[in-house]
Amino acid sequence: MLLGSESAVSAVGVAQASAAAQEHLKAGDLVFSISQTYLGTFLTDVMMLLLAVGLFAALLALHNSAARYMFALGRARVLPPALGRTNPRNGAPHVASGVQIGFATLIAAVYAAAGLDPLAGLTAGMTGIGALVVITSQAMACNAVVAYFRHRRDPRIWRTAVAPGLGGPGLVAVTVPAVANFPTLAGSRSGSVSRTG
Repeated sequence: MLLGSESAVSAVGVAQASAAAQEHLKAGDLVFSISQTYLGTFLTDVMMLLLAVGLFAALLALHNSAARYMFALGRARVLPPALGRTNPRNGAPHVASGVQIGFATLIAAVYAAAGLDPLAGLTAGMTGIGALVVITSQAMACNAVVAYFRHRRDPRIWRTAVAPGLGGPGLVAVTVPAVANFPTLAGSRSGSVSRTG
């Protein structure tokens, strides 16, 4: 990331870097503008395609993580048991995935009805919330692993006590500044994002 920032500053010049960043802030296309100038249309189009594919993969990972947690909690009967059902043909947690899609659609509809900017508010805010939920869930899972396997007196100390025992507090240590700096995590200073965090 540092190399990318240095490359962008070098391309526009140190004296012009701040003005160029402000000029392209609303559209968010500074890197693509520089790429167009130095690399041409073809490579800029490739960069845009890779960005779109990468964002899709990140959002799909967040969706999958949320659906899997709902599935596991449904199977354990913490949430409604229907969430714990799988597709008989491929074993996918289709009910939990459908609920996750429905919830995301409902949130998008609320943003649309309120006239809020979906890119600045919804996408950034929900991606940030998704990241926080994953980090927090993993921290809780680390603590649960230690408690469960210590209760069973499992002899595998590294796997069941030391590694998750270090991971849990480490994830909590990351979660606290992430919550405190939520607009930065979400990548947006939108009012709706600031209120979310």
